[in-house]
Parts: sequence; structure tokens; C-alpha cells
Amino acid sequence: MSEAKTKPTSASVEEYLTSKASPEQLSDCKALMASFKKVTKHSPKMWGPSIVGYGSYSYKYESGRTGESCLTGFAVRGKELVVYIVAESQPGHKRPGETSLGVGRRNQAPSRGNGRRLTYGRVLPEQAMSAL
Repeated sequence: MSEAKTKPTSASVEEYLTSKASPEQLSDCKALMASFKKVTKHSPKMWGPSIVGYGSYSYKYESGRTGESCLTGFAVRGKELVVYIVAESQPGHKRPGETSLGVGRRNQAPSRGNGRRLTYGRVLPEQAMSAL
């Protein structure tokens, strides 16, 4: 089996953001960083070359393949920010991908949301994450 490419690294989060984010994105990244740190109680760490992640969890597929990923994080992808959140599906709780992070116009897949800007005054990331 192939090894996962997205692993924690010692790369600088600040250098990544400075090199990739526009001034508007940088403002949104700082807001995400404050929210994610408050909710997860973890400091940011680079996962692979382009994901700013918080915490970690282990997973195992039915095939037996195992891996590790960040609990939550984000990446600058051109003009968009991509937000990653892991949520347990429990009775009475929303499934991954069903929580709106207030990221404006977005495309959603399980545990991921894309958007150009955070939409303030709607759902802040910590409110969305604590609702899971």
C-alpha cells in the first residue's frame, strides 16, 4: 500500500500563509486560526506542503488501510480557502458535510467546504464545530 502524502511537517505556518494568501485571505486565515485553536486546544502545524492543521486522529478503512490526519484545518487554494473538519456522526447530530461554516458561496463534500471569504455575522467556525 502507498504511504499517505499528507503528514505533519516542521514547515512554518507563517511562511506558508505569507507566500500563498492575499491580504484578504490572510485576514480570514487569522480568524480561522484563532477559532480552530480555541476549539481544538491545539496549535497549528503544517500537514504536507499546503494544509494548516490542528490536532490529529487515526483512521482505518474496511480494507485495513490505516492513516492519520488533522482533526481540522484549512488551505489556501488560489482564490479560495478550503476548510477541513472531521465530525463524528452520532444520533441527533449532523453528518460530516452538513454543517455550514458561513463561508459564503461554497462547494461541499463530506468534511470539506470551499469559499472565497468567510461570512461574518452568520456562523463562526467555532460555533459550527461545537455544534457537531
